[in-house]
Amino acid sequence: MPANTPPPSGKKKGRRARLIVIVLVLALVAGVGYGAYWGVSTVRASLPQTTGSLQLKGLSGPVDVRRDSYGVPQIYANTDQDLFRAQGFVQAQDRFYEMDVRRHMTSGRLSEMFGKSQVDTDAFLRTLGWRQTAQKEYDTELSAQTKKNLQSYSDGVNAYLEGRDGKDISVEYAALNFTNDYKPAKWTPVDSVAWLKAMAWDLRGNMQDEIDRSLMTSRLSQKQIDQLYPAYPYDRNKTVVQEGGVNEATGKFDPDTVPSDNAGSGAGADTGDGTGTGTGGSDTGSDTGTGTGAGTGAGTGAGTETGTGIGTDSAGTETTGGVTASDATQNLDSQLTSLSNTVDDIPQIFGPAGSGVGSNSWVVSGNLTTTGKPLLANDPHLAPQLPSIWYQMGLHCRSVSPTCQYDVAGYTFSGMPGVIIGHNQDIAWGFTNLGADVTDLYLEKVDGDFYQYGKGKKRFTVRNETIKVAGGPSKKIVVRSTNHGPVVSDRNSELAKVGDKAPVDNAAPDRGDGYAVSLEWTALQPGKTMDSVFELDRASDFTSFRKAARDFDVPSQNLIYADTKNNIGYQAPGKIPVRAEGDGSMPAPGWDPKYKWSGYIPFDKMPYEYNPKRGYIVTANQAVVDPKAEPDLLTTDWGYGTRSQRITDLIESKTKDGGKISTDDMQTMQMDNSSEIAKVLMPYLLKIDVSDPAVREAQKLLEGWDYTQEPDSAAAGYFNGVWRNVLKLAFGNKLPKELRAKGDCLNVPRADDTGPLDDQGQLVRECGERDPDSAQPDGGDRWFEVVRDIVKDPDNAWWTSAPDRNDGATKTRDQLLLRAMKDARWELTAKLGKDVSTWSWGRMHQLELTNQTLGTSGPGFLKTMLNRGPWNLGGGEAAVDATGWNAAGGYDVIWVPSMRMVVNVGDWDKSRWINLTGASGHAYSAHYTDQTDKWAKGELFTWSFSPNAVERSTTDTLQLKP
Repeated sequence: MPANTPPPSGKKKGRRARLIVIVLVLALVAGVGYGAYWGVSTVRASLPQTTGSLQLKGLSGPVDVRRDSYGVPQIYANTDQDLFRAQGFVQAQDRFYEMDVRRHMTSGRLSEMFGKSQVDTDAFLRTLGWRQTAQKEYDTELSAQTKKNLQSYSDGVNAYLEGRDGKDISVEYAALNFTNDYKPAKWTPVDSVAWLKAMAWDLRGNMQDEIDRSLMTSRLSQKQIDQLYPAYPYDRNKTVVQEGGVNEATGKFDPDTVPSDNAGSGAGADTGDGTGTGTGGSDTGSDTGTGTGAGTGAGTGAGTETGTGIGTDSAGTETTGGVTASDATQNLDSQLTSLSNTVDDIPQIFGPAGSGVGSNSWVVSGNLTTTGKPLLANDPHLAPQLPSIWYQMGLHCRSVSPTCQYDVAGYTFSGMPGVIIGHNQDIAWGFTNLGADVTDLYLEKVDGDFYQYGKGKKRFTVRNETIKVAGGPSKKIVVRSTNHGPVVSDRNSELAKVGDKAPVDNAAPDRGDGYAVSLEWTALQPGKTMDSVFELDRASDFTSFRKAARDFDVPSQNLIYADTKNNIGYQAPGKIPVRAEGDGSMPAPGWDPKYKWSGYIPFDKMPYEYNPKRGYIVTANQAVVDPKAEPDLLTTDWGYGTRSQRITDLIESKTKDGGKISTDDMQTMQMDNSSEIAKVLMPYLLKIDVSDPAVREAQKLLEGWDYTQEPDSAAAGYFNGVWRNVLKLAFGNKLPKELRAKGDCLNVPRADDTGPLDDQGQLVRECGERDPDSAQPDGGDRWFEVVRDIVKDPDNAWWTSAPDRNDGATKTRDQLLLRAMKDARWELTAKLGKDVSTWSWGRMHQLELTNQTLGTSGPGFLKTMLNRGPWNLGGGEAAVDATGWNAAGGYDVIWVPSMRMVVNVGDWDKSRWINLTGASGHAYSAHYTDQTDKWAKGELFTWSFSPNAVERSTTDTLQLKP
């Protein structure tokens, strides 16, 4: 697939920009209550100057800003400080409103911009304390050179803001001026550092799984929960690191070490002191509950267990420090439900918590490529945003020297100096989410101003916060913290009832104010990630690359590498906790000191690879290493390796018998949309005897289908409809309401106030409570594995489903599959029409690009002005072309490859890239979404890097003068 031809000429671009302005002025004039005040000058006021010259205070020499016809800037300077000062100025030109909203989010100050609707969000963010941690990081951890770069960047941003009113910065400020008198404040270095905490929050690992497993205990037995979280398929889906292990003699990870077969599994042994969970739900009294990892106790449905864990036991009684297990579970469920709902309300920069947070990256050695040098591909999968989360740019010293050290280009974040993903003159690198378990929830026993810890009590650490609210009075909150971290359960009014109904025995301490939930999270410890960003940008070989990775504390990422000397590599960095007890899969008893983190895995023990014999490295959120090679626990909740194995298979298919991989091949692989779950289910779906002619007509669509999910494919649309209904019937209808999507209502047996579900009780109407984008079952590759494990068992209990008004209860696999096929037929008929020949996956699977503030809650004409779409897309959940959707919520696209790049190492000007939207955050700019059509088609455009190539692609040049 060739790269795009050069973009349209400046003459056409200017005509298009004028047309956009005219259309928007007409829209604004039509806006009731707003349009009368707006005109051409308002719409055009914030359009940045990109040609000619401007004075930029603080420069030591001239700086050139060269933009191509997509508006992507390449900056040329003579000193580091001039380079980053110009970067701040240019990003503020294009994206300051986005930057401003981000810093208000990270500091818990959204209410200052948007009023009382954001008070609860601010309260939660203040409780987490991102801004306080960022300030400590800046004050105590970062190098003097990093601080200097951050200050230069801030100076550049503030130089752009100086003398400009809000309406001169972005049209959104003009809208905000109608509701409050908000004025943008100066940018500070800590504003940039705090953004790293938002990154870490959205990429935090298994916290949602930890909550979900706990909530499931109200409806499912431990055996059933374990079946919904199957083990990683190490025998089928390869790990990232396939060579080496921890050397017992040195204690370091060594790519040449052969792992011992009897090495620890990383999960520990069942010691009886952890989370004891007995049998319950539909398996009452018939199965023995078992532990889930290190320090996990075992309980039986008929016996008793005394310990310090938290759990459920349907037939017997488990004592948890004087509180019965069922009481502890009810309290835990109440708090975790509230916490889950609160987390749903927090702005998701990277996307809703779930299996979609991920990415693809892979690197192929020059021995296997047509170029003779490595090829490196990367496409992070994040929530679609407008403007895109990424900002493309180049930072070039005219002559690299000790006073000007950078010649780098790639993708960065608005509001942060440097480049996050990309390449310099020597190396290229990419990121995917490691998925390490870096958070733990703790249930705390509270007594007034104290909480229990060990045999004594500790006083809460307390701080007072004042939330200023636009158009209303300020709100004061109190933030409590334990020795684990902030008490996150304080941020929901339902939690006032926590502990009210928990009966305790005579041995229990005074109940006091009940239980609370605290959060321990590595990102709340000051770190050096900002140092690492600049070190990566300057790295010249694998040694300096690993040195930079050592400082990349949060979020934990998979880093892949290639250099001009034909080396490839991988490093897993990050601050990952060592747990003396427990495995982090369930909330821990905070009163037991054994569950406190004992430290962090040393960097020297973290997995890495360098020039593996196979000639390539693939990272796509699969397990990093076999537990035999790495005894320290990284997580129990890996992605299940569907995408990574598909990429591996494509590489091996292309290179067998001496074949070579080209740049075009890498680009084509990024758009692979094969459905792996279809390969599992299709043989069974095609054997179903369907008597209903309308359903049989739909079934015929699947005959001869090649499993590809193209936008125009009717078969892909119908199969995904069937898959969604299989999940709902087999699993979704059996989950508690706290996990199901809002609007998903069922008739269920009444739940007893003190025990598990009473299947003989009265039926009651129960509706789901979770945001559709994060509800379960989401249909990700965890669910692929769940179904794969039972599909050959036609009588498995999961295939049972309750009757509806059209069909009786199902008891077997084939009965449930038939019912899912019927339900999908009528669901798609309602959505797409009766004629199956007009169906297409793209009509169901649409991308809407929405401005994250006024585009979601502003007046109608503003939404029209700020939002774009829809686009009909191919791809799907857990496909390489990961246009994700949540099967519990619908078919709309909620995850996307947020950018795509293919780096041609050494011959840099033949690299290719694209962004989801465009360079500009201005809704009336020609560069607002000018890359999206091409992105949707899988196209890339040429990525100029050398001075000559950049000059040839330049359409606008702005000179910044001292």
